[in-house]
Amino acid sequence: MSDKPSTPDPATGEGHNTRRSSLKSASTPATPERPSVTFANPLQPQSPGSVGSAKSGASNVTYKSRIYPVELEMRGIIESKDSPPWLDRMTKVLERRKGTTALHADTIASFLECLRVPGNEATIQTVVVPPLMKLAVIMTNPSTHAAVEAQFVSECRLPLPSSDAQGISIKNIPPPYPDITVGLRRENFYRYKLALYDLGDVAAPISCTTDMLFPCFTLEVKGDVGYTDAQHQNRHNAAVMLFHLRQLSTRARGEEVTRQSFDNAARVLSAIVSQGSITISAHWTTSSQGSDNISFLSHLLKSIDTSVLTHEQWNEVSRWLQNAVNFVVKETQEQLERDLRSINDEILKRGEQTTSSTSASSTRKRRREEIED
Repeated sequence: MSDKPSTPDPATGEGHNTRRSSLKSASTPATPERPSVTFANPLQPQSPGSVGSAKSGASNVTYKSRIYPVELEMRGIIESKDSPPWLDRMTKVLERRKGTTALHADTIASFLECLRVPGNEATIQTVVVPPLMKLAVIMTNPSTHAAVEAQFVSECRLPLPSSDAQGISIKNIPPPYPDITVGLRRENFYRYKLALYDLGDVAAPISCTTDMLFPCFTLEVKGDVGYTDAQHQNRHNAAVMLFHLRQLSTRARGEEVTRQSFDNAARVLSAIVSQGSITISAHWTTSSQGSDNISFLSHLLKSIDTSVLTHEQWNEVSRWLQNAVNFVVKETQEQLERDLRSINDEILKRGEQTTSSTSASSTRKRRREEIED
């Protein structure tokens, strides 16, 4: 939402509202080429402030700034020019009817009444979004955890591109602050507490709760303006989520396996609910062998104009959102079970080796003492 606290920036510009045609799969817009920049290796030790923080004295740039899209692009956050090969499969996932629940007629009537009021962003977030995405179901589900307007900790910033040689001025981007964030419940992974402790903020990045692990779905709300702002916010939110999930994979299985099995697949989904439209997008990573350069790509999956929705179409949109959350939660849960177990086992093995080495050293010392005696 637009009333979140942020650092003022003199170069601000409001995004424009974009209306979408009713119930259609997304087309692919043109995308500017990404500058040639190299990221610092996230697995190598970084000097203080090198990950996510610009040079001392650099100013913050918020999502309302005119240069915010440029800052995202310099961090590798771009919209894909080409449709991903799994686009049709993801579309079918969103359209599945099994496991979703319909909206009541009076609930839809409240949506229509709310959307008649111009600029009613706060009401959209409180009246429309919770029943539309079944937020109460997500929050009471034993597998999932949802947070409303929860800011990520300051350490959760993307690595900065190496820009000194190119004379590029890099600004600070504040950590994500989504309107809705969905991740996994910590209580289901307590058996991997050594791995979770080792991963720290990578595993639990939300400042107001440590009960959520590895967020994988983000939603932004806007009124009658600001749709483009929401696009930029969601791309940044998703990029940070992807970065953490990719770090988990790299820590557990190495860079080469991660490049082959994690990259180029939809790992995070996002949605925008505004007065004029509702959209869902997919987000994924790409990387090149022999390079630390990571790109965070996005592609529109579904869009709909809210001004022409019938009762059945509102139920269809609700089904999209429910399926989107269910899909990424299932994918993330499978990754966490595999990768956290691997990291946890590695830590335990390391501890056993240390104990064994200490025990052997003590035995040798006792034998020497016996011989000397």
